[in-house]
Amino acid sequence: MKQYEVRLAAAAYEDLDAISAYITYTLQEPLTATRLLARLQEQILSLETLPARHQLLARQPEESVELRQFPVSNYMIYYYFTEEPAVVYVTRVLPGGYTDYTKFM
Repeated sequence: MKQYEVRLAAAAYEDLDAISAYITYTLQEPLTATRLLARLQEQILSLETLPARHQLLARQPEESVELRQFPVSNYMIYYYFTEEPAVVYVTRVLPGGYTDYTKFM
C-alpha cells in the first residue's frame, strides 16, 4: 500500500493551537484539550494511507487542487494530496459549523 508523507500548513498548526488554547483556558478543560488534540493528530496521521477515502469539497476554492474534508469530533480537517511526490497537505482544522471554507484561505 502506498505511503504518503503528511505535512501541515502553518494555518493548520495555528488552528490546532487555537483549539487547544480555547478548550484549555476558556473552557478550563485541559484534559479534554489534550485528548482532543491527540485524536486530531491521530486522524491527521491516518492520511498516510488512502488519502482519497474522504469526500471532496462540494465547492472547490482552487482549480489546481482537489480539496477534501473529513470530520473529527466537532472539527473538520481540510486537505489535498499529490501523487508525485506522495504528500498529503493538511491546510486547515476548523470547527465543523463552518460551511464556506473559502473564507479561511
